[in-house]
Amino acid sequence: MKKVSCNSRVTEIDTLISTILRQYEANAALAKDAFLKEMMAELAPLSRQLTEAIKRDRVSSGLADADGVRDAVIVDLGTLLEGYTAIPFEDQKAAAIEVKAVFDKYGKRIANESFARESSLIESLLIDLNAPVLSGAIKQLPGVPELISSLRRAQDDFNAANDLQTELAAEKTTSATSLRKEIIARFNERCIPYLNVMALSADEAYGAFIKQVEIEINRVNDTVSRRKVTKS
Repeated sequence: MKKVSCNSRVTEIDTLISTILRQYEANAALAKDAFLKEMMAELAPLSRQLTEAIKRDRVSSGLADADGVRDAVIVDLGTLLEGYTAIPFEDQKAAAIEVKAVFDKYGKRIANESFARESSLIESLLIDLNAPVLSGAIKQLPGVPELISSLRRAQDDFNAANDLQTELAAEKTTSATSLRKEIIARFNERCIPYLNVMALSADEAYGAFIKQVEIEINRVNDTVSRRKVTKS
């Protein structure tokens, strides 16, 4: 049985170890093996921690995605208002100039601000755009009310993602990369040598489990190999 590639990604190791742990639990005949029991007891909490660490990384990525959505809405709103101020329909043009004057106090540039400052400016912009004095002008500009509503939703989604990231950041945790390295090291240095020895056993319980483990390891290693070929 080959060792797990050290170039495996955190998600690949997460799936690999979770699968092996499930296969071990499903094979009741292996429960009498004290070494395997100890090894799996060590890997189980590391597997859970890795899953949580990946979740935190995804939350962080989700925050950036949420920021990108609100940035796009801000730019679209500014572009639409610019377009309306150039049309030959005087009523809509006048309405657009009135609304754009409010938008221009903030401008598309707020999309380049820090997360916190952008959030503050968007909230202020939304308050100004929802002022009763502007309601008549906004209604004359198809697409503008929808973009204002979209900006509200985008800001709410960003706030939710930011709150979740703050909550997870408050927890004292180990990074996904560190956990990946620790799991690979323990599995390669302790579990695989033992399973290679037990592969010589006539016990069918070991044979079935070892075959399953080997299939999962080969799947991960093959993925790593294909990735290297693609890059080269």
